Amino acid sequence: MIELLVGLTFLLMLWVLGRSLIIACNANGYDWLDMPIGLGLAGLIGNFLYFGIGLAVHWIQLLFLCALFPCLVTIFRRGVRRSEWMRLLAVCGVFFLLAAPAYIGGEQYYVFRGNHWDHFNYIDQALTFRDNRYIVYRDVPVDKFLAKDVWVHGLRLINMRPAVGLIFSLTLPENRGNLHLLAFLYVTALWALAFPAVCFAWERILTAYKISEHRLLLSIVFPLAYVVGFWGQYIFDINAWSQMASLSLQLAFVFAYLGLLRKLADPPTHHDRSLTSDYIVTGLLAAGAFLYYPENAVMQAVLLLASTILWFAITRKTPPVRAVASFAFVFSTLLLIAVLPNWQATAGFVIGQIKFGSAPAPANWATYFDSYWLGLYGSTGYYTKVINFILAWGGMFFACPNYSAPLWLRGGWIAISTGVAALLLYNLIICLLVRFKENREAMFLKGFVIFGVAILFYIGISGAIWSMGRALSYLSPYIFLVICLGWIEVNNKLKITSSRKDIFNGVARRLFVGFFVISQIVFGANRLWAARDRNGIGYDNATYPSIQDISLKIEYLWTVGSGRYSACKGVHLLNYPGAIYFEYFKQKMTYLGVPYFSSLPVFTDIGGRKEVGRQQSIFTDCDVVFRRTSSGKWGVESTEPAIDGVIKFTNRSP
Repeated sequence: MIELLVGLTFLLMLWVLGRSLIIACNANGYDWLDMPIGLGLAGLIGNFLYFGIGLAVHWIQLLFLCALFPCLVTIFRRGVRRSEWMRLLAVCGVFFLLAAPAYIGGEQYYVFRGNHWDHFNYIDQALTFRDNRYIVYRDVPVDKFLAKDVWVHGLRLINMRPAVGLIFSLTLPENRGNLHLLAFLYVTALWALAFPAVCFAWERILTAYKISEHRLLLSIVFPLAYVVGFWGQYIFDINAWSQMASLSLQLAFVFAYLGLLRKLADPPTHHDRSLTSDYIVTGLLAAGAFLYYPENAVMQAVLLLASTILWFAITRKTPPVRAVASFAFVFSTLLLIAVLPNWQATAGFVIGQIKFGSAPAPANWATYFDSYWLGLYGSTGYYTKVINFILAWGGMFFACPNYSAPLWLRGGWIAISTGVAALLLYNLIICLLVRFKENREAMFLKGFVIFGVAILFYIGISGAIWSMGRALSYLSPYIFLVICLGWIEVNNKLKITSSRKDIFNGVARRLFVGFFVISQIVFGANRLWAARDRNGIGYDNATYPSIQDISLKIEYLWTVGSGRYSACKGVHLLNYPGAIYFEYFKQKMTYLGVPYFSSLPVFTDIGGRKEVGRQQSIFTDCDVVFRRTSSGKWGVESTEPAIDGVIKFTNRSP
């Protein structure tokens, strides 16, 4: 239960930080963005204190706690409106919904989802931050940390998107709770933050189209469909911590920037101090997005630049030079705050990633990350590959037909999926190209997606298929919003048209969008059912990136109760069960502060690429043997310590 309280406390802390900043800036129209703004603010402050000043994590935790008191005073002095409470409760409700599979499937499910490498790397990174100051790692050779090789692994990652691992380390209670459940719920909280960001973007669109009918229902259901649907689950299941952290910030920034763009294009009399709050909020979101996931931010900055030029060219409105200069100053200042404390981990890192992303990645990366393009059951021919590709890119991977089904079922299924794919493509083309200039907000979004798809195909033609798939996931919330845009455009058109053809087209598009949204929510509900799998796999499908190496779930028991080791003065690891399971146990010992010893070499990373030395012998009073249990799986069992022990209590000196 403490793990769930930690996750909820983290969300509440972000809400307090974000709401107090909005009140202090007197910013209007950002009520959904309390938590994303808080996440950006926490990242910038934590990054500055750890890398810039060199404070230890426990001191940063204390400073954050002290800062919460004046923030709370600011909030309650101004008062909290009922709508603000409801938004807070809505995000917490989404968090509980997304966290439910962890309690259904247990540790076998939540220890990692798909990409165990990245997931365990981020945990190593967080433990490395938690246990020492940055100056220690910067000035001391790596072979001095052989006693805790989890730190050695974390050191390799300390300048690779460090913000998300640093914030996780700040949420960790003092050696309490299950480390891997805390990690799962932390990323789940980041996942839940996508909900208010999509709500913010969608409400901006609803307002632009002057939609008032069923406004509350539309404002909640459509954003929820993205979060619990295919794209939300996909980003979570590939254990993309940094992408999940930046998702809410990046989407919120794009639509906050769009709102600011409209204000800047207004007559000069409107450019006064009231815009300063918009500058601060927009700049903070941009700086936070860049800090958490710099390569995604760079791609979307290119799309923003292209969309801005298009927007000004079509509207023929340009902002005053003074207003642009003011925004550029605030934006640059906040970006420098993100970059300067650790240049190597931000601007320097993204330069390296751009060079890496342009080169062909290992073939198995695309096989894992992008195999969903083949459809739920794979495909057997050119025609079916095209249908599956359209559905997968639209986030409807789960609607692809089963080609091994009986003929009578297979034929109908293929026909229905063909119709759905045709409607999906038709709706996208109509939304993107027809009546392009009808609405300025929609025009900006459409231009953003058109330029984004062009970049995707350029990356694909260049042969970087893995990078193409990653870029598609970056673009996914905007593609989702364009698909849903069909509902609004049809709604307005049906009110003024009497043409049977227009009515038929409008009803067909609206039925499709309704089906699209409902199917995403149903897929989200299916996650709860899939979590019941006793092996913890979830979606056991060859083309869904659920588990990168299924044998890790089938052959290992991920249910080590680490509490029984807390009394040990030292743990001797007597054998080797495999790299990931070995790291899993050592992470638990590191979190508890229990020394451990293994006679095996220490490597720079979990995969064992480069040896850096061996641990020196230490005093141990607990022996740990990894072996196959009665179930046939590898595990660590604590039955009777004196009986052929998995754990034998001895007195051993070095």
